[in-house]
Amino acid sequence: MGQRIFEPSLDVNLRALLAFFGGNIMKLFRIRGNPYDVHAFFTRIVDEMVTHRERNGVERADMLNLLIKLKNEGFVPPDAHGEHADKGNGPTNGVSKESRTKLTQKEIAAQVFVFFLAGFETTSTTTSFALFELAKHPDVQEKVLQEIDATLRKYNGQVTYEAIMDMPYMEMVVQETLRMYPAVPFLTREAMVRRQLPLTDVLLDKGTRLMIPVNALHYDPQYWDQPKRFDPLRFTEEAKKARTGMVYMPFGDGPRICIGMRLGLVQVKMALITILSRAKVSLPADMPKEARMNPRCIIPTPIDGIRLNVSAR
Repeated sequence: MGQRIFEPSLDVNLRALLAFFGGNIMKLFRIRGNPYDVHAFFTRIVDEMVTHRERNGVERADMLNLLIKLKNEGFVPPDAHGEHADKGNGPTNGVSKESRTKLTQKEIAAQVFVFFLAGFETTSTTTSFALFELAKHPDVQEKVLQEIDATLRKYNGQVTYEAIMDMPYMEMVVQETLRMYPAVPFLTREAMVRRQLPLTDVLLDKGTRLMIPVNALHYDPQYWDQPKRFDPLRFTEEAKKARTGMVYMPFGDGPRICIGMRLGLVQVKMALITILSRAKVSLPADMPKEARMNPRCIIPTPIDGIRLNVSAR
């Protein structure tokens, strides 16, 4: 079903176009943003999980548990170590039980769906492009290998969450990969109030649909020196502080930032560590050094695929 979501078909592409340009038409005729079988599958899975947990009193430390609390209570109580734990002014402060907005079952399914997507196709795509760039740049790959080896020695060979977060150069490589190959090349937003766009004379009416060109921002030479060059050092702490804000948005930004961002980043790093702790990658002689993207796919999909030579270390 995960693959079905991203299949480059006329059906999928038409739904995507209609979602942006004809949202009211979709609501009027009850046209879903995804094919029926995909919608039915995820709705059924979520309904079964929620029903099972509620009937059997199952509680786990995961996202679905938080969503169920938002459905039943309209808020998530602070945990024992949270910032509001001992202050008595948690998320319910000043909000009566009657006035809380609760999630519906459909809204839970929608959040689970997006969370799943963040850890599926976009994660594997980013991992593939990262390996592709490391194969093209053996000097960068060597630095990554050295960092992986040193970190695993420090953590007794265990790829723990702490070990993953203790690899700053790996983080820079992943961030630079997401700059060059953002999993979502554009973002869509809707103006919630009537206002003037900052630094322009453009007046937006409430309800205006906007398309934010992430890919164009990530390659704008005004903000990135030689934007087509793979350079992880663009993401040192000093470089990030010196750069203009809102020109790097592989996960979006603001209140609608990707709900699965942290999950996706951990999965990409886990995959890279698992592979590169055991092997090196290089480009086959017949593999193009520049990826040609399929114009019919919403997410970056190389026409020639990505083929690599993998040799044991």
